[in-house]
Amino acid sequence: MGHEDVSFGGTKFPTFLFAMCSRRYILVFATLVLILFFAFSDSFQVRSRVIDAATNAAALRPFDNLDLIANGTLGFGAIFAIALPDRHDKIDITSLAAAVTGLQLTWVDGVPGDTMNPKATPPIHFDPDFQDKYGEGMPNDGQVGCWRSHMNIWREMIRTGVESALIIEDDADWDVRIVEQMQQFAVAAKEFLDKEEISPPKNLATANMLDSPYGEDWEILFPGHCGGMVHPDPKLRNIHTLISNDTTMPPTWDMHDLTIWLDREQFLDTPCYTHPGRDAPGRTCDQPRIPSDARIVQLGSPMCTMGYAISLKGARHFLANIGGVSLLDANNPIDQKLMEMCRGEHDHDDSKVRCVSVSPPYIESHRPRGVKSSESDIMKFGSEVREVGISQGLVLSTKINIKNMVAGREPESQYVQDPGSSKWRHKRLDEYTEQ
Repeated sequence: MGHEDVSFGGTKFPTFLFAMCSRRYILVFATLVLILFFAFSDSFQVRSRVIDAATNAAALRPFDNLDLIANGTLGFGAIFAIALPDRHDKIDITSLAAAVTGLQLTWVDGVPGDTMNPKATPPIHFDPDFQDKYGEGMPNDGQVGCWRSHMNIWREMIRTGVESALIIEDDADWDVRIVEQMQQFAVAAKEFLDKEEISPPKNLATANMLDSPYGEDWEILFPGHCGGMVHPDPKLRNIHTLISNDTTMPPTWDMHDLTIWLDREQFLDTPCYTHPGRDAPGRTCDQPRIPSDARIVQLGSPMCTMGYAISLKGARHFLANIGGVSLLDANNPIDQKLMEMCRGEHDHDDSKVRCVSVSPPYIESHRPRGVKSSESDIMKFGSEVREVGISQGLVLSTKINIKNMVAGREPESQYVQDPGSSKWRHKRLDEYTEQ
């Protein structure tokens, strides 16, 4: 979207203005000029450029409350963290991770699915007739308990009027530079949402977030996910904003990106290999690709709920469509229901959802060093031991660096290159200072 820079230095004003001898008219005109300058110059400039991560985000958007992102809750009204009350191990490490990166968490007890009242439980969970009709849905207790836990947070936001919240699960991890990253995301998300094709319809029944650094009218943001699909509408699929020159990017092979497909495969490490999240379908060698040092902000339907932000408007919308209004609506795990909403499968009239994601994400799942069976309360893992903790896609993982940061040491990357090799790999345990 090109534009001409607004300049007042060389502008010739109509001669009749200078004929006004009233000081009052001159002051009024000067005030109007200043108002127009500040109202239009900033938005015109940011619309027309790629966000450069090498530039301080506050310099790009000095009037957009970016300082709020350093307020302990990353510019949201709260950060809610979900954990089952007896998972003290996960609460310990996540509390430490928040402390060493300056974040303030509000802990919410997760709901054990096997303790739920059957009358308040989606019938897809236990009724064979519904499972035959709709598929497996949520077959295990962990999935239905996870669904209820997220519904409880949305309901609490509505009750208390919290304008926005970041919701993380107890296995979430983030880079130690999360504040800087989220400032860059805020600049890009606001620029993206300002695009005419993307701007969601205004809902006069709900208040816009006039002071949010991420924009005024959004329902859900995905700074965390584990991949997923791009928007199904071809007209919207290729509209995006890039965050370029990002020095916090992981190696391409360890990225979670949105793709045309849900399956993820290993791609050959050659100059012309195809990566479905960063290349157009059918890309050939002579076609441009998303640079390896750029994150992409776009519409999509991501998987996983380890870290997403929801507005009060979004909490109302999502709770009405996949909460307890009708338990028949809750016929799949929570992340799949979010995907359906993001893909427009529940849109009616002007209620279209705009799900804004950043890929690769800033928030990922952590797999700690220890017994694998303890990693998830939903998925089943074996009893073998994980010798080295990993957090996919995070260069300076906070949870991997907990002991370093508590001891006052510098955080270290989880990736390393062998001598003489240009390829990156995960470190072995003996290559860490401590884990």
